[in-house]
Amino acid sequence: MLGTCLGAVAGAQLDTLQINYIGQEEGMTQLNVQDVVQDDMDYLWFSTEDGLHRFNGLKMKVFSGNPLDSMSIPDDHNRGLLIVDDTLWIASNSKGIFALDLRSETFIRPFDELSNVISYKVFRLNDQYLLFSSSNAFHIYDRSIKTLKKVVHEEQGSENHVTALVRMSEGQAVLATLNGGLLVLDLKTLSVVGQQRLDPSAHNALLLHQEQLYVGTEQGLYTLDLSSGVADLIVPDQSINCIYPYENGELWLGTNEGLVIYDPVSKSVTQCVSKDQSGKVYFPVEIMTIYGDGKGNVWMGTAGEGLHHYNKYQKKFTSISLEMEGYTRDTKLSTFQFLPAEGEDSALWLGSTYNVLKYDYLTREFKHYKDDFPKSLIYALERDHNGDVWCGGFDGTGLLHYNAAQDRFEKAEVTGDIPNDKSVIDIRPLTSEKLLVSTWSSGMYIYDLTQKKFEGYLVDGQALNRARISFVDSQDNLWIGSDQGAYRIAELGEGVVHHYTEGTHPEAINSDRIFAINEDGNGNIWLGTSTGLTMLNLKTEDVHRYYRQEGFPNDFVYSVLIDAQDRVWMGTNKGIAVLDPSTDRFVHYSHKDGLQNDEFNGKAAYQDAYGNFYFGGVDGINVFHPEDIRINPYESKVHLESIELFNQPLPTNAIYQDRYAFGSDENVLTFKYAAINFLNPSKVNYSYWMDGFDKEWRPVTKSQSITYTNLSPGDYTFHIKATNDNGAWSEMGRQVSLTVIPPWYDQFWFKLTAVLATLLLAVGFYLYKSHTYRRNKERLELMVKESTGELRQALEVSESRQESIQFLMREMKHRVKNNLQIISSLLSLQALHLDNLDAIHTLQVARNRILTISYLENIMDSESEHIHVDKFTRDICENVLRLIASDESPTFETIYDLEPAEVTNFNITFYGLLINELLTNVSKYAFDNYEDTNRLSISCKVGGDWLVLVIADNGKGYRQEDIKQGSIGLDLVKDMVKQLKGEMTVDSHDGAKNVIKIPVSYGEA
Repeated sequence: MLGTCLGAVAGAQLDTLQINYIGQEEGMTQLNVQDVVQDDMDYLWFSTEDGLHRFNGLKMKVFSGNPLDSMSIPDDHNRGLLIVDDTLWIASNSKGIFALDLRSETFIRPFDELSNVISYKVFRLNDQYLLFSSSNAFHIYDRSIKTLKKVVHEEQGSENHVTALVRMSEGQAVLATLNGGLLVLDLKTLSVVGQQRLDPSAHNALLLHQEQLYVGTEQGLYTLDLSSGVADLIVPDQSINCIYPYENGELWLGTNEGLVIYDPVSKSVTQCVSKDQSGKVYFPVEIMTIYGDGKGNVWMGTAGEGLHHYNKYQKKFTSISLEMEGYTRDTKLSTFQFLPAEGEDSALWLGSTYNVLKYDYLTREFKHYKDDFPKSLIYALERDHNGDVWCGGFDGTGLLHYNAAQDRFEKAEVTGDIPNDKSVIDIRPLTSEKLLVSTWSSGMYIYDLTQKKFEGYLVDGQALNRARISFVDSQDNLWIGSDQGAYRIAELGEGVVHHYTEGTHPEAINSDRIFAINEDGNGNIWLGTSTGLTMLNLKTEDVHRYYRQEGFPNDFVYSVLIDAQDRVWMGTNKGIAVLDPSTDRFVHYSHKDGLQNDEFNGKAAYQDAYGNFYFGGVDGINVFHPEDIRINPYESKVHLESIELFNQPLPTNAIYQDRYAFGSDENVLTFKYAAINFLNPSKVNYSYWMDGFDKEWRPVTKSQSITYTNLSPGDYTFHIKATNDNGAWSEMGRQVSLTVIPPWYDQFWFKLTAVLATLLLAVGFYLYKSHTYRRNKERLELMVKESTGELRQALEVSESRQESIQFLMREMKHRVKNNLQIISSLLSLQALHLDNLDAIHTLQVARNRILTISYLENIMDSESEHIHVDKFTRDICENVLRLIASDESPTFETIYDLEPAEVTNFNITFYGLLINELLTNVSKYAFDNYEDTNRLSISCKVGGDWLVLVIADNGKGYRQEDIKQGSIGLDLVKDMVKQLKGEMTVDSHDGAKNVIKIPVSYGEA
């Protein structure tokens, strides 16, 4: 079918154009693309027969007509498009000419006379005039005075309209028409002043390029000399619909059979076959319009095949498919090893899933060494120091040697006891006489090229299986990668062994499964593992581990190559990842960039002496020089496409609006944004920052929306930035200002009103209180004046009564003390006339109690409310002991331990009497005779809310029955302690010890 179609392009060269197909899966409602334009925001607009489309590279917005919505697009069937400032002019099939205001996204129908005509195109004549192409006429619109001038085409017997326009000078423009040939329009008089037909067919396209006018008709491409009227047919037999000047000077012609490229310099014509990423071919295809943005993007609108997109930075790599007799791409003839043929710049050895291949770059043909040995996967391919080629693989191939004379592979000759029948997975030349050969499950061997025999090779005293990769670094260290980690062996494998393994130790690597080893220009060793990339700095012994991240989507690293700039290129299960160690940033390439497939194979990478890289995978190989990779240098413009409030879009066009205001209850805001990238939009990354809420830029994400909840009242600025497909961040991001208005009670005017009202109330209250105070003061002064006289009289009476009371109290206390003294004297006299010692003692005790009471009355008369309990205790004790000494000689020495303290509201009467009773008991019962060791200890301390009185002696102590029966005056003491709400304990071991605790209120001593 393709060959038949190409017959119509006889004599033309043939080329394949790699495109991205944009169709219904991307959101198109209809596949007939009539026209394509781009606005200042970089959005792509294109018209179809079923709606107007806006495209950001990833998502489509469709403007469709709705009879029930007067604000929708007037006509779904659109043709010509033109953007002037912020207005998109649209020529439609049945509703004439109308426009879309890009800022407000509202449609405008400014011309009643053009509202129902069949329209085709919209052109810009100059800054003042627009030209609207309609059926059998065109209208010139004067933008300055808002008027239309109609120009009717001459009768041609069939419909006619303007198809293309080019301005030749300030005064004239050339129009191409459907059935009227070329027209010359005078821009001063706005009238047709000339006409010329180049052939009888439709004249569809015009281009003024390098001072040459090109005209495209249904019969070919012409050049026309306007001064002489002479036309030359330079590309015949092509039905040309449009002409686009590509950036390299070529002319891209949209024809009824596809894209044709004309080179004005070489006069060559190339027919292009369009092929998308899935491999689908579009030929023939009618190309209606071509538009380019000057940034490498070119769009081709087709009739029925959607929109085709080409970008010169898209295809960074060229793939070579392994196709030969008996094998196609569907058989997945994968490559695993590369080796350029020595002395043959155009040949390349390849190890594949089915023996060895040899590729000729000139003929683009493969030679298959399929009969030299049984079918095997060749996993090792190497040239020794003598220039000989060796290989090996699975299924017991053994070590194979290339016989150049016979152009075939043969099993290596073996003279020793070890047979050559192992599955060989790696070959490493160590010297001109020795090869290190690794096998899948039989260990490692040294093959002696001179003696033709194998010797076992042990690593750290052990046989090592699955040592799939080896490498000799710049210091002659032999590196071996296996499933047990990486080994570094000094002196080309004969010296000290250093073992690197996974784990948590400082030298831990990503994984024990090693697939690739390489060295950069700084002597760092790079290990490709099943779980990422490891960098070993042998100078500092630092280890840096890289895992899956942005730009490194798959961390199963099959191969590692390092370019002249020390960038690390890795073949993985998801394309090629490139690490720049100077920035620690990854760049990712996939099949969309021209790679053979996203899946690469183990060890399938090689770097030749010229710096060319070879990567192999499941669908072929890629050969390239890393410095030749073209990357997209253009930033991606990022736009805020909508703001949603409670998941409902705001009615404004967020693309153009820079300020928003929300109420305090409008606190669930969703921001949706997009970067305009048509090359690889899936590689675009975003970062955002809400100034006033976020402390810093949020982490990089691919998400194109973010929701904020509960923003406090205040001012915010939302920032968004994006990368292009190559990971370069845009310098100018997008930002919008937000104001969350506080509730009415939290706004400045309300706070100010509240403050003023409070001040007014305060002033009013002050004045009211002042007036009330003055009035009450006057009334009180009068009342005080009246009461003062009465109080003065009462005070005179009170003072007289107070003197009487004080006199009576003094008289009463005097009489009480006198009576107590009389009673005490009577008791003493009575005791003198008694012979019974117990009776005498009883009278003495009674006398002492009465004298103690008298002493206490004395103190109460002189003490204030506060009692210095330490001084009082000493005074009462000394008074009681003095009374006891008047009757009998003391039998003990007294020791005081009194802590200064001041108490209030203290009943000194009971306190003094209980001390009297306890000291009397000590005097009577504790000691029989005086001895130097006899001691009476009196302690008084205040702690917390308690006064603790301790009276102890080292005498005979109490008898148990006395304590139980309550004798020896203890009952009286206990009653007084109870009256004081205190506690008492008695200890009769080694003398008698009475501990009394009395609750008190105390102040500072």
